[in-house]
Amino acid sequence: MSPAEAAAPSPSPPLLAVEGVTKRFAGVTALSDVSLEVRPGEILGLLGENGAGKSTLLKILSGVMPPSSGRIVFDGVEFNPHNPQDAKRLGIVTIYQELSLIPTLTVAENIFIGRAPLGPLGLVSWRKMEEDSRAIIARVGLNIDPATPVSALSVAEQQLVEIARALSLKSRLIIMDEPTSALTETEVQKLMSIMGRLRNDGVAIMFVTHRLEEASAICDRMT
Repeated sequence: MSPAEAAAPSPSPPLLAVEGVTKRFAGVTALSDVSLEVRPGEILGLLGENGAGKSTLLKILSGVMPPSSGRIVFDGVEFNPHNPQDAKRLGIVTIYQELSLIPTLTVAENIFIGRAPLGPLGLVSWRKMEEDSRAIIARVGLNIDPATPVSALSVAEQQLVEIARALSLKSRLIIMDEPTSALTETEVQKLMSIMGRLRNDGVAIMFVTHRLEEASAICDRMT
C-alpha cells in the first residue's frame, strides 16, 4: 500500500442503503433485486429508459408502496415507510416530474402548506411565513416575492419552489424524478448549479434521468 493510499480517508457510511429490493405486481416483476447506496453530500445518478423500474423504486423510497422483498436502511436504521409522511419525517423528499404545487396559492403558502407558522394567539403568522420563505428560496437562487402566486412562475421557477419546500422540511435526501425534462439548456445549467450547492451543504440527491450527458455532468456516481 502506498503512503497516499494509507492516508486516504475512508468513505462516509451511506445515508441510504437499498439491499436486494424487488417489487412484484400480480406475478409481474417490476423491480428485481436492486441494490444501491447514497452518501451524505453525494449526487447519485439513477439512469434507465421508461419501463426500467425507476418509478417503482421512487415510490418505494417515498413510502407510496412497500417492496415485495429486500431491505432499506436509512441512516443506519431499517426503514419501512407506510406512507409518504413517514419518509418525509425521516428527511426523504421526492420531487416528481409532475410538480405538486397548487397554482392558486402563493410561493410561501406552497412551501409551508399544512405547516404554517403560528403567532402567539394560534393564528397563522403571515409575516413569519414570508420571512422564512424568503430565506429558503434564496438558498435555491430564486429572487422573487414569496407572495407571488405560483401560477405566475415559469416551470423552472416552480421546480425551484419544490426544492425550497423540500429544504423547509429539513430534507437529508432529495429524490428528483426527471427534473430537466421541461427545462431549457440555460435552466438545466441553473438547476445543476443549485444541486451542486445542496451537495456542498451535505444534502444527498438521487437524480433520476434517462439523459446520460446530464447525469455525467453533475453526478458523483451513476447506477
